[in-house]
Amino acid sequence: MLLISLSFFIFSLSPVSAKTTIKAKDYFNLGMKYYKQYKYDDALKNFNLAISLDSKYIDAYLYKGLAIYWGYNDFNEAITCYDKAIQLSPKYPDVYYWKGNALYCLEEFKEAIKNYDIAIKLKPKYAEAYGNKGQSLEALENYKDALTNYKKALQLNPNLGYVYHRIGRIYLNSKNYKEALQYFNKAITLIPKYAPLYKDNGDALYYLGKFEEALNSYNNAIKLNPNYAEATYKKCIVLATLDKTSESMQSLKDAVEIDKSYLFQAVNEQALKKIINSDEFYNKFGDPDVIKLFGTKFMNYDILSDNIFKGMKFTEVNTTGNIDEDNSIKEKALKILNDLFGGNIYDSLSADNCNIYDSQYKSDIIDIGSMYKNDKEIDSNLNVSISNEQIIAVGSIDNTIKTVILKVHENITMTGMNSQTDEYLILLNTGGTWKYFWQLFE
Repeated sequence: MLLISLSFFIFSLSPVSAKTTIKAKDYFNLGMKYYKQYKYDDALKNFNLAISLDSKYIDAYLYKGLAIYWGYNDFNEAITCYDKAIQLSPKYPDVYYWKGNALYCLEEFKEAIKNYDIAIKLKPKYAEAYGNKGQSLEALENYKDALTNYKKALQLNPNLGYVYHRIGRIYLNSKNYKEALQYFNKAITLIPKYAPLYKDNGDALYYLGKFEEALNSYNNAIKLNPNYAEATYKKCIVLATLDKTSESMQSLKDAVEIDKSYLFQAVNEQALKKIINSDEFYNKFGDPDVIKLFGTKFMNYDILSDNIFKGMKFTEVNTTGNIDEDNSIKEKALKILNDLFGGNIYDSLSADNCNIYDSQYKSDIIDIGSMYKNDKEIDSNLNVSISNEQIIAVGSIDNTIKTVILKVHENITMTGMNSQTDEYLILLNTGGTWKYFWQLFE
């Protein structure tokens, strides 16, 4: 969910007459000076001082909420400030508008719409309220009413760049690419430094077969945001479509460097089939079939980083459609597990209370057995008991099993806390030594 990009909102806060002491007003004015400089901590201090001297200073509550909104992204606390302002002045449209924005960011879209409607009732030509009401309706997948509100916003204020962008996105997602481009082009003239706009514009151009123009648009997005993984990945696709294989591969490497999940999208992308099947891809990332398997099952992609599964053929249990083959795979895997653990896998794993260190965020490869011998030394406050082991896949090289993957259920106990989760236990034979990874279940 994208947060409302309020940097593109043009708004004017109506002056509110309030009896304030001169000193309270001085604090408020100083707070506004800091607010306009994006120094939200200092702004907040001065708004609080203004309120301490005048508890009915409506604008101080409003801008305190805005400082909290922008400086801390604490939307609930911002709403508390807006509600206080509403209590003091129930006919102040800007407060309802900003409360709607905070509710949108909390994904409370229906409540946001209610507040935008009040703002519009109090201020019928409130273009920004129509625009943001459109975003809430769009989030609720009410695209027809969203377009109605967006277009009303532009009727009232034709300079709202973000509204042109949102309309363009609706047309893009409905595959009306020519209409989308018209709105994107208008948005670009108004907000020329907004990277997602160029990415979306590139998508529309790509689907219209205008590949060179799409490439230029993706490059503009990346220029504005060098860490824009999605735009970099889309650039990879359009370069592949233009048969620029080497450049496409480099863009894929760049995208994966930013966000590893794009590696798993790439192996299923028809437009990238040529580079996915290349030796360069294999040498850089490993076997595409292995990547597909792990891409559907693991949140931690570092497990593939050293090509430890290179050359390995994986078979997923219960997906072959052949019961005899599945049973044969299971029997071979169980033999290895029994040999490793000296008995039944359930007895070996579940009978022991073992500790798993930092398994959610990185793949710690530990020699088999060391986790049990040293469990008290890892973390005496963390205890994990394992049950419900299921063999889900095995990997082999030259018909010799080198990897066994199990899904296990864990009961995790820490001081004052108890939780349950599913993880993968990946047993791997490297250099004749069996080791294992723990991977968080996705």
